[in-house]
Amino acid sequence: MSLTFSPCVLIPCYNHGAMMSRVLTRLQPFNLPCIVVDDGSDAATQQELDRLAVDTAGLTLIRLAENAGKGAAVIRGLEAAAEAGVSPARPGRAHRPTAT
Repeated sequence: MSLTFSPCVLIPCYNHGAMMSRVLTRLQPFNLPCIVVDDGSDAATQQELDRLAVDTAGLTLIRLAENAGKGAAVIRGLEAAAEAGVSPARPGRAHRPTAT
């Protein structure tokens, strides 16, 4: 049996449109698919995410109709990753290495 690891980046987003362009730019050198889950953000963030979805190769934008919380956004992103056959690695405090 052959196992294949196909990583992607999963980013839940709630009203963080202004910083998303910088985040995606920093991720570009890794050439990984990226799933952004808009968790019911405001109109300005929705507009920015729409623009980035058109301009950014490998970006999948999922939009939740209303804010359902970070956990719900992550679960929806995990579902999308499974459907796409990729394994998410979500950046964030929960995954930062700690000094020992």
